[in-house]
Amino acid sequence: MDVVDKNTVSVLMKNDSVAIVDIQQNHVQYIRNNAIPNSSNAFIYIENEFYISDKYGIVVIDMSGSVKRRITLSFTPCDMCYDVDSQRIYCIDSEHSQLICIDRDGNDIFTFTDPNMTNLTDLTIDNEGNVLVLCEPEVDNSKHVIKVDSNGEKSEEVITNINISTSLHCPRICYDHSTNSVVIGLDDKVYIYKKK
Repeated sequence: MDVVDKNTVSVLMKNDSVAIVDIQQNHVQYIRNNAIPNSSNAFIYIENEFYISDKYGIVVIDMSGSVKRRITLSFTPCDMCYDVDSQRIYCIDSEHSQLICIDRDGNDIFTFTDPNMTNLTDLTIDNEGNVLVLCEPEVDNSKHVIKVDSNGEKSEEVITNINISTSLHCPRICYDHSTNSVVIGLDDKVYIYKKK
């Protein structure tokens, strides 16, 4: 799911279609497109276009569902987020436990790795343009959040020991810009972390 505007969200469906949901009007419009088979769960909205990852990179479609272009990448983005201010796309390469930053044409800006950043699950952007990455260490089942600066030069662990090991589903992370809080959703629970 991704935010389109303050009243509308978009949802990537399992049948390779996109649902545009007007929250105020309780109206759903579907964009059906069979040209994106094998798409993953990674999907973002940027200026009237949807960027949907597949095993070869990213497919860009417009609001009518027409494929505008394909961005071939050397990795498969398992999740993505977009920073409006810097106009950068941040991607998780889970196969190599990397955070990869690209521009909207797919050109590499930086690749970041950290020994504490393993089993990357999800990511989001905070108010300062830092990337928050939800990770799971190899040793136990707890999760933690690593903050990577917007240039990919340094990182720090900002949330530790999130014990969500009994989950049946993959946890999701987002940043609430109005309250400066990290929100982690899992099954029927929502965890909120506020900066001290």
